[in-house]
Amino acid sequence: ETFIRAREDEACVSIPIRDNQVQSSVRRKSFDVVLRGANPLIRVGGQTSATVTITDDDVVTVGVAEPGYSVEEGAGSVTVCVTKTGEASFGITGRLTSVESAGDLATASLDYTLNDVNSSFIFPAGGASRSDCMEIPILDDSLVEGTEVFQVQVSLDENQPVVIDRTSTTITIADNDVALVGFQESEYSIGEEDGSLRVCVDLEGRIERDITVDLATRPMDAEAGMDYVALSTQLVFQPSETSVCADVSIISDEVVEDMESFQLLLNTTHSQVTVSAGQAVVRVVDDDSIAVRLEQSVYSVTEDVNFIQLCLSVLGDFSVDVPVTVSTEEVTAEGDEDYLDLSRTLLFSPTGQQSGCVDIEIRDDDILEDSETFDVLLSSPNPAVRYITNQSARIYITDNDRVTLGLRQSEYIVGEETGAVEVCVDLQGRLGRVVPIMLESSDPGGVAIARSNTDYEELSTAFEFQPSRTATSHSHCFNVSIRDDDILEDTESFTISLSTSIEAADISVATTQVDIVDNDAVSVSLEPEIGISEGAGFVTVCARLTGAAERDVSLDLTTLPGTAQEGPDYSTPPDLGFQFGPSEDISCANVSLVDDTTLEHDEGFSLSMTSSDPAVVLGQTTTALVIILDDDTVQAVFELEEFAADEDDTTVSVCVTLQGTFDRSATVTLTTVDGDTARAVQDYSPLTMDVTFAPAENPRHCVSVSLTNDIYPEETENFWVELSTIDSGVVIPSAMVPVVITDADIVCPDSSTDSPRGDYTWEQVPPFTETLFPCTLGPLIEGGVARRTCGMGG
Repeated sequence: ETFIRAREDEACVSIPIRDNQVQSSVRRKSFDVVLRGANPLIRVGGQTSATVTITDDDVVTVGVAEPGYSVEEGAGSVTVCVTKTGEASFGITGRLTSVESAGDLATASLDYTLNDVNSSFIFPAGGASRSDCMEIPILDDSLVEGTEVFQVQVSLDENQPVVIDRTSTTITIADNDVALVGFQESEYSIGEEDGSLRVCVDLEGRIERDITVDLATRPMDAEAGMDYVALSTQLVFQPSETSVCADVSIISDEVVEDMESFQLLLNTTHSQVTVSAGQAVVRVVDDDSIAVRLEQSVYSVTEDVNFIQLCLSVLGDFSVDVPVTVSTEEVTAEGDEDYLDLSRTLLFSPTGQQSGCVDIEIRDDDILEDSETFDVLLSSPNPAVRYITNQSARIYITDNDRVTLGLRQSEYIVGEETGAVEVCVDLQGRLGRVVPIMLESSDPGGVAIARSNTDYEELSTAFEFQPSRTATSHSHCFNVSIRDDDILEDTESFTISLSTSIEAADISVATTQVDIVDNDAVSVSLEPEIGISEGAGFVTVCARLTGAAERDVSLDLTTLPGTAQEGPDYSTPPDLGFQFGPSEDISCANVSLVDDTTLEHDEGFSLSMTSSDPAVVLGQTTTALVIILDDDTVQAVFELEEFAADEDDTTVSVCVTLQGTFDRSATVTLTTVDGDTARAVQDYSPLTMDVTFAPAENPRHCVSVSLTNDIYPEETENFWVELSTIDSGVVIPSAMVPVVITDADIVCPDSSTDSPRGDYTWEQVPPFTETLFPCTLGPLIEGGVARRTCGMGG
């Protein structure tokens, strides 16, 4: 009974239905519900009854226990259970059958095995819920297949009122095989100008179906859209493919950039694909360049400049900082010795510094060196840097140091007998290079020349002072051979000249003179006595040199007065001496003689020879006697051309005068000589008398000749007085003078005969008169006496 409450439209009645929990073979039962009113006021109309059908909700269900099973391909089998739920009054039988479904199908007999043996199940009548499980074998292979599935469906035998609540289940076979994919390269390099880069991905393993991998780019310092075209794509490997490639576009610009990079990423959602090399770097090498310009390729500096500045600049568009390293490299100059090693990087910025300079220290030392060089190199890690002029500059360092070079002495004095002279060269200064020197001998010219290869061995030698950076003093000596001879020579000289090709060498003593002092000697002797006429004007005195001489030999000559006196008789010239020239063995000197008109004795003076030359040995005769032979004369003349006397006078005086100046006695001899008629004894007394004229006495001397005064009348008779002398200084112009005797006696002459008057005969004329007066023999006359007719007619 139920009520419909006021203001309500309906009312419900619950009829309990009893559940027995057992499925029967009849599924539906029914009963009727009739509606009747309990109050007459209620009118029942319309549907007054209803049939209630009770469907048996006790259902025995049979079905697969799980909607799906997953199994690894390598597991060997999968267990599939069929579950019966509820109690049935009848037995239930059936089996599992495979059903191919769409999608990734597993293939029977390839991937699994299902047959009557392993697929039937039985549930007996009654009993509670239970399960029946079966093992379905899973076949393992090496093929990458992906996850494969197959369905197992529950099938009941006929006429079994059993509800199959899960008729099938899906078995998923998880493939345990794996394929490897990866980039062929871990790093790619591509020039900006190349346009595109082909990137390939390799697959390792067997696949049964297409495999898809994702390829994408990811920026690093390269920018997508600026340096490359971004890429996001899928690469599909078909079962027959092991490599798939894709192209990545590279964008070229005109801006100098660093080498820029972006990444390639490889990814896949495929569970059976392992990405072995899923990242690669693509480096884009800029093909644009930036020019670096070095102001000069060659620099020259002197060592004392301290610093040299090198400047460089960059030209062109660039978007990155450009580092340029300036470094030094040794050539012949040594780093940190001649210059300070340098490695400095200049950073050029697109918005900042685009030029720069570096200072390189040049080190000044006191070492003589060659011009040295080192290089300055430019380098940059940016491959876009190119060099307009050169990538390097050469620096030439001109050395400013000097050394002093010289012969140790400006003159050497050496004895000829020593055999050699040592000549040394000294160098002051530190050396970093070889200093060549040349020594050469030469004959300097002039008189006292030493001759090469005669007096000394010619010298022409080269030598090198070797580098020494520590020593400040260097020396080297040479021996020059001196030749010893036996020739008297002057101290002879030759020169040795020092030269070098090094301009930086100051030569303090460039030439030295070697004086060879001779050790030889000569002997000089004088003539012991010289006679010379006073009228010669001079006397020549000669000396003889014994020995060989090739130089002048001088000796002093001194006059020593004797009977001859300086001034009146001779005059000593200044610098009187002997001068022997080379190879001369006779030398003479002249002493002037004073020529007067005075008759003198022969006079003498001496010459004494001396020498201050130690090489001159005076011989045995060092003094010569000069005898001046007087050549002056006086004339002895008769005072009269004829002397006359009367026989009665008994004497006749014959006078002789000495004409001229004389300073010594002069003697003449007066001798009577018969004339034509006067005879000695008969007419006069014969006379021979020396008359001596003494200096400062009367130059007139008279001699008396006695006359014979007889009684015989005679003609005027004559005899001669002869004047003679043995004194060479007395000249007799007229040697004879007649003496006429006038007879005072008277006799008559017989004119008819030619015989002499008187009773006497002529005596023979003395023989010596024949030399004075040529006579001829006349005719014979009486008494056998011949008349001689003589030259004076007497």
